Amino acid sequence: MAAVLGGPSRCTPTRTTKRWRCPPRERHAGAPHPAAPGPRNGCAGGGRSAGGSWYLEALTDSIERDARALVEEIERLGGAVKAIERGVFQERIAASAYAQQREIEAGRQVVVGVNQYTNDEPAPSLAAPDYSALAAGQRQRVAEARRRGIRVA
Repeated sequence: MAAVLGGPSRCTPTRTTKRWRCPPRERHAGAPHPAAPGPRNGCAGGGRSAGGSWYLEALTDSIERDARALVEEIERLGGAVKAIERGVFQERIAASAYAQQREIEAGRQVVVGVNQYTNDEPAPSLAAPDYSALAAGQRQRVAEARRRGIRVA
């Protein structure tokens, strides 16, 4: 939390930071570079890195208010089971995903490596797995099961 809100001054490649593209050692030679500047981590909405405690409290209050409104709506519908039966959750998830995708495509929401801070290197080619041995083994097991009189669909 402190690294995200405080803005780390360098990127240390570890298991948890592999999706952040860090320059090779010979390029930066130990010089600090921003690993997660404001637009990348979404925490630069305040005047400072965290904007002061009033800003964090306002964000927390907003999340709590929205969560309470959702819970109250579910209760008005007759509970979670009724809401599931009516498709409320799936509808909300679909609407949220659609709205988020529109924000990303319009450039109003930053996704590192997708719509900003992209890498110009071509994506590595991944060979399609060869399932022929797996398929042959499965056919052999089905044939053996049928020979033993086991009904196979």
